[in-house]
Amino acid sequence: MAPGLAPVLAQVLEPVLLPVAGALAFLLLPELQLLVPELEPVPALTEWFQPE
Repeated sequence: MAPGLAPVLAQVLEPVLLPVAGALAFLLLPELQLLVPELEPVPALTEWFQPE
């Protein structure tokens, strides 16, 4: 691929891919929310980010 072609492709594909990615995220969100309760919470990480 010619070096000058990549930015052009990015400009053309970005407006197309963003809504597609958004739609996929919207469709997958319920699945992710179902998976989250099954994951064990990591208290060490949450304590890490809280100021003492």
